[in-house]
Amino acid sequence: MDAVFYPTPAESYQVAALDVTNKMRQVDRMGWLTPRPPPRPRTGRQPRGTRPAGSGVIQAG
Repeated sequence: MDAVFYPTPAESYQVAALDVTNKMRQVDRMGWLTPRPPPRPRTGRQPRGTRPAGSGVIQAG
């Protein structure tokens, strides 16, 4: 082997920065980095198509 490859300092810093970024993403996915927001309060509305039949119909009377 005649040539040996040595990375430049810039390449070394780039690899280190990408490694840290990937590790932070993994930690964030596990929920260790940022607290999760509290669940949103439920409103009185139900998703479309889940109300009982005739519940929104106004009857003449």
